[in-house]
Amino acid sequence: MTSLLVWIALAFGGALGAVSRWKFDLEVRSLIARRFEKRSQYSHKKPLQHSLDKRPLEKGNPPKSLLEKPTREEHHPYDEKPQEEPRKPLLAPMLGIGLVNVLGSFLLGLLIAAPMIDSELRLVVSSGFLAGFTTFSTAVMDSWTLWRSGRRAASFALLLGVWAGALIALFFALALGRFVFSAS
Repeated sequence: MTSLLVWIALAFGGALGAVSRWKFDLEVRSLIARRFEKRSQYSHKKPLQHSLDKRPLEKGNPPKSLLEKPTREEHHPYDEKPQEEPRKPLLAPMLGIGLVNVLGSFLLGLLIAAPMIDSELRLVVSSGFLAGFTTFSTAVMDSWTLWRSGRRAASFALLLGVWAGALIALFFALALGRFVFSAS
């Protein structure tokens, strides 16, 4: 009976981890988007004109037919060429998943270093919650998406950053856990 409860706890732990990952990723993306918008507000560039924002036809200058474009003789600000696209953050959409993996590795290191945790609870937290929380496959897929879009340096930086960050977080948590739990 105990093993059945452990399996149920593993399933619920994994689901809770996946929902936590989704919420954490959304919060990180939202925070980055707000910070990036705030920074771009203070840019000296004019906002990008949408292609549908055209100057309305004037009374004295109607088109001769529906297929013919109206002619304009005077210069108008809407007649200017559209400006360049505003800058977008390089890795912002993928940063949430990277941070999830680093945080999950850190928590796993603390869990491994904690000597007083029951083996069944350790199994539920590590293979249930933390396995559902972390998602290295999504980080690899994000890196592949960047690679295919021609952003090779960003792809390599994301992949290297996630894996290196996760390993550093794990080793740091193991050392921190051994220090904290050996003192108690």
